[in-house]
Amino acid sequence: MNETMIWWGRYDSPLGRICAAMTVFGLTDIAILEEGQAFAEGLRRRNGAQIIEDADRFAGLFGGFDRYFSGEPISLDVELAPAGTPFELSVWAALREIPWGATLSYGEVAARLKRPHAARAIGAAAGANPLPLVVPCHRVIRADGSIGGYSGGGGVEFKRALLTLEGVAMPGRAGPAQAD
Repeated sequence: MNETMIWWGRYDSPLGRICAAMTVFGLTDIAILEEGQAFAEGLRRRNGAQIIEDADRFAGLFGGFDRYFSGEPISLDVELAPAGTPFELSVWAALREIPWGATLSYGEVAARLKRPHAARAIGAAAGANPLPLVVPCHRVIRADGSIGGYSGGGGVEFKRALLTLEGVAMPGRAGPAQAD
């Protein structure tokens, strides 16, 4: 990303700090459980751009996070501008279609993209997702119903907390919800 200016803001969720960044093109990054100054310095190193903290630019997004963490099923309708390969962008678009409280397996996402043998590649793209929560990679689980991994920050426990918040039954209880 070579934009000349990147704005960032921080949000204190019930599960910990969340930082977000945007350019004039839209939201580019979300980091979970990361300190603000480390997030800003990482943006500066990766992009060589001017980094400005401006919480006001994130009022809509962070208001959506308030509703999300209070248990309200929402769709975060924000302009996105993540950096990724065409395949990653297609996977992230598919993940945005998984509704609140539902899950799909990596293989089911692959089938929806008409790439039935690409479950591992789907997992890699989900792991590279720069916009966790907005692109809900936490809603993708293993075919056996187990939670799988989570590289969106906070690890598997953060993923489990998000799924619990959304009312998804965890393994060991009733099976996970499935998206239509």
